[in-house]
Amino acid sequence: MDLTKAMKLFEELKQRIDEHGDYLRESEYRTRILLVDPLLRMLGWNVEDFHCVEIEFRTAQSVNERADYLLKNDKSKVAIVEAKKLGTDMGPVERRQAKEYADYADVSQCVLTDGAKWMLYDLNQGRNPDEMEPKVEFDIGNDVSEHLVMHCLTLWRPNFTSKVDSLIGSDTLDSSTVDSEPSDDSPTGGGALDTGKGPIKGKKPQTRLVVTMPNGERIDHHNATDTFAEVIEKLGIDRVRGVFPRFNIKAYNHTANRKRFLEKVAGRLGVQLQIEIVPKWI
Repeated sequence: MDLTKAMKLFEELKQRIDEHGDYLRESEYRTRILLVDPLLRMLGWNVEDFHCVEIEFRTAQSVNERADYLLKNDKSKVAIVEAKKLGTDMGPVERRQAKEYADYADVSQCVLTDGAKWMLYDLNQGRNPDEMEPKVEFDIGNDVSEHLVMHCLTLWRPNFTSKVDSLIGSDTLDSSTVDSEPSDDSPTGGGALDTGKGPIKGKKPQTRLVVTMPNGERIDHHNATDTFAEVIEKLGIDRVRGVFPRFNIKAYNHTANRKRFLEKVAGRLGVQLQIEIVPKWI
């Protein structure tokens, strides 16, 4: 994914929602053309290519029973996308419709969107529309662009059509999605060595993470990597994956990246973490 183009598109879509919201709320067709189609294209789903996206996929004998988009990987069906006009309350009725379309298409993934809010459901995790919870959820109108990029990676075609069996063991994030700073855990890559006499002049000091968990437990290893991994483990890998499905521990190779990510995870899980970056020689 070209992150520069992605950030630019998000800003354009935010502007369309802000400036033309009333116009878009009047019509599903307008919402699809101005909000849904551009994002699908950016994510690698070419809506003009029948082998990639089938528009108005017929799901029943009635000509009116059609899913807005059927995402495909060559000839294999991947997911249903059901679009609504901007501002639609996408509750159990809308979830049931998307779920039934996905059942008819024989796919386990369905996306429900009003162009601003996007919700990806994995039917393997539950098929009751009254209880279904989105595997991934984001709001173009309100979320910051950095969060949108992280969530959209789940819907990016190369990721969406591949199977990720391990949260930690699979490189699902390209290195360009995180800061390109060297690791703090390497003497040659992170700055000054811990000599016991303070930092070497002119060198950036090595740092570590100190994290206080909600129960007051303090996690403080010599290497930030070890602290980061233990915090993720204590929060629960499945819970982290629930809010960041494509999380890959290898992508976070700098203490500042790890701190920012833990803050995002804590916010989405609703837990209190006290996260500090301190020099290693302390």
